[in-house]
Amino acid sequence: MRAACVATVSRNGQWIVCGCGDGKLRILDAESQTLAIETNDHHAREVSALDVSTDSSTVASGSLDGSVIVWSITGQLLAGPFNLDQGKPDNSGKVSSVRFSRCGRRLAGCTNILNPPNHQHGAVYILDIHDNQLTQRVVVTFNSSVTAISWSVDVNGQHQILAGLEESLAVIDPSHGESDSRKPIPGFRNLSGNGNFLVSGTWQDGVRFWDAATFGEIGSNLPSCLPLAVSPNNFSLVGVSRNAEHCLSIWDLSDILPMSYIIRGDEISPQVSPLTATAIHSDSHALGFEAIGEDFNIILSKVQLSPNPEVFRQPQLYASPLQRKEAESIISNVLKQHPPVLIDTRTGHLCYGPLRILTLEVDPGYRDLLSSIGERGQDRFRRGVETFFEYVMFSHKWDETYEEPSFHDVSGKSVYNDLDRSPTNDKLRKFCETVRETGHRWAWSDTCCINRTDPTVLNRAIVSMYRWYKESALTLALLESIVRPSKPGDLRDSVWMTRAWTLQELLAPRAIRFYDSEWKLYLNDLHHNHRDSPIINKELASAVSVDSKTLSAFHPDVLGVREKLRLASTRTATREEDIAYSLFGIFASDLQPHYGEGTVALGRLLEEIVHRSGDVTVLAWTGTSSRFNSCLPADIAVYKKPPSTVSPSDTNKLRTRVVELQSILPREAAVAIYSQITDLPKALFANRRLHLPCVIFAVDRLTLVNNGSQGRVYRASASILGDVKITTADTLPLQEPRGLLLVHPWIHDLLHLPASLASDDYTRALGLIARLGLKFSALLLQKHSYHGYKRVAADHQIVVQLPRIISLQDIRTEVLDVWDCQTGLL
Repeated sequence: MRAACVATVSRNGQWIVCGCGDGKLRILDAESQTLAIETNDHHAREVSALDVSTDSSTVASGSLDGSVIVWSITGQLLAGPFNLDQGKPDNSGKVSSVRFSRCGRRLAGCTNILNPPNHQHGAVYILDIHDNQLTQRVVVTFNSSVTAISWSVDVNGQHQILAGLEESLAVIDPSHGESDSRKPIPGFRNLSGNGNFLVSGTWQDGVRFWDAATFGEIGSNLPSCLPLAVSPNNFSLVGVSRNAEHCLSIWDLSDILPMSYIIRGDEISPQVSPLTATAIHSDSHALGFEAIGEDFNIILSKVQLSPNPEVFRQPQLYASPLQRKEAESIISNVLKQHPPVLIDTRTGHLCYGPLRILTLEVDPGYRDLLSSIGERGQDRFRRGVETFFEYVMFSHKWDETYEEPSFHDVSGKSVYNDLDRSPTNDKLRKFCETVRETGHRWAWSDTCCINRTDPTVLNRAIVSMYRWYKESALTLALLESIVRPSKPGDLRDSVWMTRAWTLQELLAPRAIRFYDSEWKLYLNDLHHNHRDSPIINKELASAVSVDSKTLSAFHPDVLGVREKLRLASTRTATREEDIAYSLFGIFASDLQPHYGEGTVALGRLLEEIVHRSGDVTVLAWTGTSSRFNSCLPADIAVYKKPPSTVSPSDTNKLRTRVVELQSILPREAAVAIYSQITDLPKALFANRRLHLPCVIFAVDRLTLVNNGSQGRVYRASASILGDVKITTADTLPLQEPRGLLLVHPWIHDLLHLPASLASDDYTRALGLIARLGLKFSALLLQKHSYHGYKRVAADHQIVVQLPRIISLQDIRTEVLDVWDCQTGLL
């Protein structure tokens, strides 16, 4: 193949695009480095500039003849040629750079024109790409040559073009062509792919680095060097050194720049400048050094054999496209289940997903692991990836005296060397050291691995946290209230066992280890998983009143609604919303957090539980009503007591009662009562409105028995129920009691019959009626003027029982609409 005048690599790493002296493009397969495509059309003179779109589908080329052409990656001419030099003499209007915008619908190009006496003038053209045509939008001219251009985004998110001039950097508005801003950055060459830093270079100043937002100089410079390109992962710089044996050199940017400039956010953004592993340009006038006249393949080989290959070598050099595609899919699926930000315990730095992928790709064993795809299926590769990315979670109580190290405190710093000495910083440091001692590389702490100033990031963390703990290899729980030496019972009585968030941190992980305040293993127990310790597991089971097997294999569906609410009822949180948010994972909730909503958070969670499960035992409580809906409690602590719905009864007593009913209720009446109850729909709860199916009993008379400081005591007479005692803080309407209903909402309990009482329709109906005759806890509802009901909160259970002899006329069912008129929801 003819020597390349300019070359670049597609963003997906699949193609090497070369612009040649005959004006054609030649596209090589990056894996085999063999010629795959040669264009039929061509520029009139040699190609002087190249760029590939961010989606790797399109190529732009510029030529010494002043023209620009847009091609498909398969070599088909899509738009152009468009003449930028407007007919200037030969060698005076050559295109020195072309750059796609991020969306690929705009193209920027620059030319340099030689005017006597030996003075260059540069121009930047901004073109629209539409319907296979190039249309000039604006042109900006300079009394200086333009060395390089790049698309960028300013601090306000607006697109801009950076144009490198001889002595400065021009910032151009691509919509209007305005260029009022000049920065003292001579010899601008590249903008990093994540948009964080600029690279400039001259033989006099060497390579220098600049903050892309402030344009202030950062890092250390590289003397006697010129930059060619920044690697796609932003970790390496390819350039030319006067002292290098073969001119080409590679530098590790992690040794030159702070890590925060190399990685941004939780992803590496698409490249906005020509990021090529080996972008070699042979124009000595443009770059200011001797031309590299070697074949492009030879240059590429030298890059692969660089003294620092582990930083630069990319998987596409030793894996097929199919292997790379399958590997990327597997890695992506594994990391989707993991926190986006972890701590690398080898360095103490925060580490984002893309950087963790890079550490895998440069691992000595990755090449062999990648080659296993196809030979032995994907299982070995998946297991290897899962093992490499295993992480350890931290469970602890936040300090109330000292501030915990935040995401911003730790960003760009090592937790080992760069944080001030404080109890909380020491805690984080010791956690990372302990994780490293367990043989794991990656660690997560809720203090610094969540950017809590970003509501989107915080909300995603809250709803994902249960899954993160469940997917972790290990969770380390620090019991700071336990002094050394620890003794049995300390864990049960620890402060850690009283906090809201630590409930899911106890239930979710597959493996957990407990440490005392001095980071010594609890009870000196050496089990890798303290759930496997008979002593500790027994203490845990006793502390939460859940059997050991359930605790060891917990899943959100393994316990009932009321049992999970009981576990949460003794827990406390600094922010009242966290009482509910800490339960999102345990209840597999789809809700989103909204800090500032207060106790409404608990109301939203309980509403969703009833709506999804139909389990109305959530309504079995005494105390104060929630402002969210009067059927719900204001405080989760009411669930400490087991639900009192229908009194239990053994099968023999039910069978005896069925026999009695056979002589009282004929088949037709019994089946009618049964059908009336079983036809009721499931309870629905949405938008603060509860549609409650129930058996209802109207209150006929109401008498105030006592009006004391502890509440009001009423005696109500309700149809067939007789006198019922009601204790409440509310004032009830003595003169108009007919707006009150006592209701039996525990329909599921009525339908729960032993198999011996379900032999036929008549026996099944009598069995349900027998259960209906048991004592039950009624809810008191009051009709309001908006054709709905609100619940009257009772201080004690309202226990009622039907008489032994009933008729079809005594049973009335209805679906009541329960909501509170003060909310204004209709």
